[in-house]
Amino acid sequence: MASEVEQHRAMTNEALAIDRNLFFVHLFDKENRTIKQTAVTSAVLLLLGYNIWMLFSVVAWVSHLGYRVPVLSPYLSAKGYPYNESIEGTIVDFLKYNIPFSLVFILPHSFLRPPTLRKIIGNRFARLAYCTMASASLQFFMNVYRPWKTGILFTLPYSPLIQQYLSTIMLVVALLCFMADNRTYLVLGVPQAIFGIDSSNAKFPAGLSARMDIITFMGITVWNIWGGLGFILFSGISILPYDVSISDIIVRVAAALYLRARSQGFRLWVDKIESIHHIIWALRAMILFVALGTGASHLSQTAVISALSAAFVVAALMNRFEKIGTLAK
Repeated sequence: MASEVEQHRAMTNEALAIDRNLFFVHLFDKENRTIKQTAVTSAVLLLLGYNIWMLFSVVAWVSHLGYRVPVLSPYLSAKGYPYNESIEGTIVDFLKYNIPFSLVFILPHSFLRPPTLRKIIGNRFARLAYCTMASASLQFFMNVYRPWKTGILFTLPYSPLIQQYLSTIMLVVALLCFMADNRTYLVLGVPQAIFGIDSSNAKFPAGLSARMDIITFMGITVWNIWGGLGFILFSGISILPYDVSISDIIVRVAAALYLRARSQGFRLWVDKIESIHHIIWALRAMILFVALGTGASHLSQTAVISALSAAFVVAALMNRFEKIGTLAK
């Protein structure tokens, strides 16, 4: 399996059609560009910056990095963690409040995909518009989301400083890997918007699915430079919050199931790195087992067994979603 992944990585890099130097020389060569095209390019670059900033902020928000590293919070969307007042009451109250806001992201993200947007605004700006719409709706949700007031279920079974440094360093590393890969800009729709859909710069290279989601692709760019270990540290551990509550688990499970159901790119990628994917699951299971066994003394034995059983069911459900190839086609 490892050799197949290495061959895929080599083929992908060889098939990469965009020349970075020519791309940016043409991008900023204003002598050969009209005022209109310069305005379009400027707007596209602003949207590019916004989408990259939102991706950085989403990963930070999921891991509560803004709370754990307060100096970063002012520079992150939604402060980089769920900052609104917690909801007191039952899980029904939690879901009743948050589900309508989540639909602001889910509905357009599911039903206004690039093929649909092409019929509305044309081919050139469809992918960029889709990414920007997803960023804006997700930013809205993160700013109105309210966690469920249940207290901390468990904490990671090692020093908070380790997780703090790991989350910060790996997020910066992942961002640099993401921005250094030319294919990033194809996934975000930048060459299509600047050069036009018929340009050779706007063609997806072999090995890159047009249904690739941006979160998965960020992990792929880490893999391409740092290999399996870098991917495990980023996707497997660094994005975990240090203090885990029930509402954190609900949000992460819902997002993970949605990703598996809707992203063909994610399913194809997981199929290529199945062994590494299983290592990540085993590592997380070990962390959960140790955390519940040593750091959750406030929980009864029945509650611990129930939590472990629920985790097993969720893992099995996610694995099932990963194997369903007919969804979202």
